[in-house]
Amino acid sequence: MSIFSKRKRLLGIDVGTSSVKAVYLESRHGDATFTLKNYGSITTLHYIRRSEATVHEHSFKIPDIEVGNLIKDVLKAMGGPLPTQAVMSIPVHSSFITEVSLPAMRTEEIGEALEYQARHYIPVPLSEVELDWQIVERDEKDSTKPIRVLLLAVPKGVIERYQALAGAAKLDLQSLEIETFSLSRALLAENPEPHIILDIGSLNSSINVVKNGIIELSHNIDTAGLSLTKTIAKTLNVNFKRAESFKREHGLEVTGGDQEAIKPLYPILDKIVTEVNRVMASYELKQQLNVKGVVLTGGTTSMNGLLEFFKERLKVSIILGDPWQHVTYPQELKTTMQELGSSFAAAVGLAMKSE
Repeated sequence: MSIFSKRKRLLGIDVGTSSVKAVYLESRHGDATFTLKNYGSITTLHYIRRSEATVHEHSFKIPDIEVGNLIKDVLKAMGGPLPTQAVMSIPVHSSFITEVSLPAMRTEEIGEALEYQARHYIPVPLSEVELDWQIVERDEKDSTKPIRVLLLAVPKGVIERYQALAGAAKLDLQSLEIETFSLSRALLAENPEPHIILDIGSLNSSINVVKNGIIELSHNIDTAGLSLTKTIAKTLNVNFKRAESFKREHGLEVTGGDQEAIKPLYPILDKIVTEVNRVMASYELKQQLNVKGVVLTGGTTSMNGLLEFFKERLKVSIILGDPWQHVTYPQELKTTMQELGSSFAAAVGLAMKSE
């Protein structure tokens, strides 16, 4: 046995639609607290301005070779010695997540049973995906009760893409993780009460019920930050970049004539509210448990007035997620960490992942 305390060294990299973020945390094995060693971020809009890369605004899709350059640029900007071992996130919309009920069986039998069940849930041939699973609930006292299992499937093409991105950045990819799990680790840890993590990104929003660190229900919709930007562009008759700047500078907090520009945003945001309420009602009815609150996260959450909007519309407690709650950092960075808010949640959660 080593007399020295080993430290976990992992680089969490979140490749999002509108940005790439990296976080380097360090912790002693078995310690629930982490120390921030380094972090970095670059937005695709900044990269587009710099490189004049061709990007289709309707999809915000950047070629993989350019994404690889973005990752390398982030790591270069971070400077200093960085670990080469990394964990990267897979977007929810690039995966399949569903709950499956199985009859009572031994744990070692679950994998084989799920391969048969998966054919009824996964809309593509199983030969094209990698399957994984996690037990959501099992009654240890009553072996006759069904087992609730979360079934996960990721297309092999998606996995190969991230392996290639890591290789281009000269990183040793330790694992891939669907970003919902990273968010849960950073924002809720193992909170025993059911909460919803509402992650509003650029292209998609995901609504996830989390309890005891386990994803119990996951739902994905294509209403998100990009929908808001495109609506602003149409209303103000400006280009995409001008609309994005307006959204970031003003959000829902505008005065005078600008109020007309944000009126069309409310029906879009109300769609998200409707879906959150639907997921919440479905979970509460099925599990006979009340959702205790909503944790808001994602890059779009920095939008002025958004938190207040959801507080008015949702009938449960809602807070902005704080991914830094279990991370120590120099006091002089406190203001910066608060400004970064929950936008780094996925990257932080990835860096917290155990080896």
